[in-house]
Amino acid sequence: MLEAGIETTGTLHPDGAVTLDEPPRLAPGRVRVALAPLPAVRLPDGPFLDESIPAPFDLPWEGLVRAVVAERVPYRYPDLSDFGPEGAS
Repeated sequence: MLEAGIETTGTLHPDGAVTLDEPPRLAPGRVRVALAPLPAVRLPDGPFLDESIPAPFDLPWEGLVRAVVAERVPYRYPDLSDFGPEGAS
């Protein structure tokens, strides 16, 4: 009796051993094995519960949405041309 093949996933270790994610549902005996890398899935980082490292962005704030208006601020640094061509020394 010819059994249909199955496809499963696992992990290839540096020594060449393969650990399957689940046992295959095949009768014991010789099998043919084909290996192909799976695309890497990058999951988001988990939240920092102690707020020691801030998230790169915040989730939307609950409540009404309000527009953000950019405002000009006075120039806070001195004009470097006052120091001459050598710069500050």
